[in-house]
Amino acid sequence: MFYSRFKKDISAAKKRISFSGMKIADTKLGKIEYTTFGEGLPVLWVHGILGGADQGTLSSQPLINKGFELIAVSRFGYMGSPLPKDSTPAAQADLYAALLDELKIAKVSIVGFSAGGPSALQFALRHPDRCSSLILLSAAVPPYKVPSGITRFIAKKFFQSNFIFWCLAKYFPTLMMSMMGVPKPIQKKLSAADKKWLDNSMFSFLPMSDRINGILNDIWISNPDLNKIYPYQEVTVPTLIIHAVDDPMPPFTIAKGIAGQIPNSKFLPIKSGGHLHIGHQSIVKLSISNFIVNNQKSLGSTSTNAQHAAWQDQV
Repeated sequence: MFYSRFKKDISAAKKRISFSGMKIADTKLGKIEYTTFGEGLPVLWVHGILGGADQGTLSSQPLINKGFELIAVSRFGYMGSPLPKDSTPAAQADLYAALLDELKIAKVSIVGFSAGGPSALQFALRHPDRCSSLILLSAAVPPYKVPSGITRFIAKKFFQSNFIFWCLAKYFPTLMMSMMGVPKPIQKKLSAADKKWLDNSMFSFLPMSDRINGILNDIWISNPDLNKIYPYQEVTVPTLIIHAVDDPMPPFTIAKGIAGQIPNSKFLPIKSGGHLHIGHQSIVKLSISNFIVNNQKSLGSTSTNAQHAAWQDQV
């Protein structure tokens, strides 16, 4: 009975992924997995650790209004996106631009959540002509302490095991929510809707074995890249940084300090809710949506089709 429940949930996860509409783009810089949904202004949606393009609808739904075309990607090593030799955030940002070339999209807003923050920042720095606005949502910040070698071994064994992860999600949800950055005081007062969303989010990480290379890359390559000290003062695109005071992961004070270094930036402090802004997602949704609309600078039109046509005229 116990193991049959596991097999049933894994089967459901694989079925969900098969219906997620994911595709592989073979760009000039390599392959990248993505999916698109919605209609309107184009937004590149960059997931955090444990994520993937398959989670795009679930992760974006509480954080952005309708009226946007979401392009959700799988970062290096996640799901169907291969892990190249150069798996730095800068290389990932260049691959985002190459994906836009394939999709014939001239310019997007980019939302980088958690460990997706470094590559979103690099996209704004390296491709400002393709970026109408940058939103950093609970984004990773420096300094980042690189775990020891034995930790890498343990992490690999843990995240490779779909069964172990399933057991935690199924029978130790409190521990799982803590791992997801939901503080214990917030866990005690979750609404029914928040509980359901968190439960769905936990099981959306399955199968973990399809995400292991990306997870390890985030821990040992992508997040540590922030220690190089990014030139935040050189970010020229409009930037919105959203961070909760009680986020147990990236420190609030450092995120606020980074916002102060970016010339054209706004900082939205969330008083509670942790890494996922539980209980305050409505204000986050409104802020992100309004910021994108107010700063989207397409080629003479706010319609995606018109933007595609204008881009095709250029190439």
